[in-house]
Formats: sequence, structure tokens, C-alpha cells
Amino acid sequence: MNTTLKQLLEIAGEDPAARTGSAAHDLALVRARLHRRRTTIAGATTAAVVVAAGGAWGVAALTSGTTTHHPQADGAPSPGIAHSPTPKRSATPRPRPAALVDHTLTASPYTFPKSPKGWHVQAVRAWGAVIAPDDGSTSKDPSDFEGKILVSASKGHGPSGGKVIRSHGRSFHVTMNAGAHMSLIEVAPKPGEPGDDLIGQFPPSLGWDARTMITFLDAVTVNGSAAPVTD
Repeated sequence: MNTTLKQLLEIAGEDPAARTGSAAHDLALVRARLHRRRTTIAGATTAAVVVAAGGAWGVAALTSGTTTHHPQADGAPSPGIAHSPTPKRSATPRPRPAALVDHTLTASPYTFPKSPKGWHVQAVRAWGAVIAPDDGSTSKDPSDFEGKILVSASKGHGPSGGKVIRSHGRSFHVTMNAGAHMSLIEVAPKPGEPGDDLIGQFPPSLGWDARTMITFLDAVTVNGSAAPVTD
């Protein structure tokens, strides 16, 4: 089991030793536990952490489109805890945002009309796809999601938790800086698409704000051959 999966199972309150070896089962286990947690704790901002493990990943087919840059929207910083100005600490430099461009990545059953410049589809399965940077800075193991984008479909529960942001007639549930160094966005699928929840998991290395992540996820299309995991 990779370290990322072990940590996420622990975040969900599950014993990593109880892993079944089935990617779909383990994914559903974590989602269900986190769904119960976020619906029973009043005011909780925990969103479903998307994880998967094991199994063969398919090779994604890539197609290119016209490249058009989408400037990142400016947003107010998230409220935080006030700290004493002394002693001073060195601020962690923010990563330079990856440009979101009109460059289509096709990984059937998923199509990404907008994508981060210099990234590619590393792997795909019927329930999700992994997008990784071209520079080789992340693991070659598609089951290790650190530093990568993961988009997956689920059924059984619709989007919930986080801050709701409306865009293009859709409600996006946003949890920035969630557990295990990631941001999560959930949205109901478009009419006619399978499942009840489309989930995007984004690493801080992208340097994207919520609006940019929403622009990316809003453009994603999912065809009928997808097999959403049951929560």
C-alpha cells in the first residue's frame, strides 16, 4: 500500500490494515466514512477525500486543442487564525500558478476541455482519471496522488460540505486546503451524465485558487461508460 493511501485511510478513521485490495471497495469505504462524519458534525467543513488503491490503470489517449490562457481569478484569502508578529517566520513561497488553457485531454470516459499547461493524463479507470505534470516531479505510480489532479465519479450521495460557490448555474462545494495537503471540489454531474457526484482533488503545487479549480471542473464531461463508485 502506498503511503498516501495509508494516511488517507487514517484520516477517514479506518484501520489501514483492513484494506481489502479492491480499489472500488476501499474508495467507497473512505467516502462513506467521511460522508457520515461531515453530515453528523454540525458546521464541519470536511469534504470527501478521494482515494483509490491497486488495480490496473489504463493508458489514456490524448488529444490537443487550441491553447488559450485563462487568467486566474483573484480571490480574498481564506480567514485564518491570528498569530503574534514575533517571532517572525519565513513565509512559504506560493507556487507559481500553472496556466489553465484550452487544451483538450481525452481519457474516455472523461474529457478535459481545459487543462493545466504542461500536464498530461497519467492514467484512467472507469471511475476516475489522474492528471500529472510533465516535468517528472511526481511519482510514476498512478495510485500515488500526491502532487496530481484526481477527478472521479461517485453515486449514492450528492455534493455536500465545504463552501458553496455558484458558477454557470451549478453549485460547487469547495474545501480548500483539506487533509493530506489537497483541495477538494464536488459538483453534481451535468444532466445525462452518470453518478451523483463529480469530485476534483487538487494539489497545492498547482497554485490555483477556487475559481480556477471550478473553471477546470465545470468543463469536464463524463460519458455513459463511466462506472461511478458507490458511496
